[in-house]
Amino acid sequence: MEWPPAAWAWQEFSSGTGRWEEKVFVRDGEAAGTVGDLLLNPLDYQLEPRWRYAAYWQGAHYIHCSGEFVSRFSMEDGKYKVIKSPIDLAECKSDVRSFLGRSEKGVYFAAIDPMDNLRVWILGSESSDQTGWVPKHQSKLKTYSW
Repeated sequence: MEWPPAAWAWQEFSSGTGRWEEKVFVRDGEAAGTVGDLLLNPLDYQLEPRWRYAAYWQGAHYIHCSGEFVSRFSMEDGKYKVIKSPIDLAECKSDVRSFLGRSEKGVYFAAIDPMDNLRVWILGSESSDQTGWVPKHQSKLKTYSW
């Protein structure tokens, strides 16, 4: 079974009715993998959310899914697209912390590894079928002990 599914239902708040309503988005393109491949945290507790952060950019919601992929939900046409993460699955399973955000220039993906190396990518043009992440910044963070 593919993951995420071909049709994915989410709750959407309607300012017109003042209620949450179900909205189904249809996948445009390939799935990220299968349900069997889905990365689950083996810990009984979780300090950070499994769905890490979201961004809204030019009529679409970008949802960061455990570092493995980002889903782009278009509010206009009810479609969504899976965008592969710029970090590989081995990094997702390690202690790499990844985040999604945006600025006036677009949607960004950032990752900090256990050695405090920061890497930042910006999402490339969506006008083609090959939407991908473009490296933007890399540096070693300075840590301080108190």
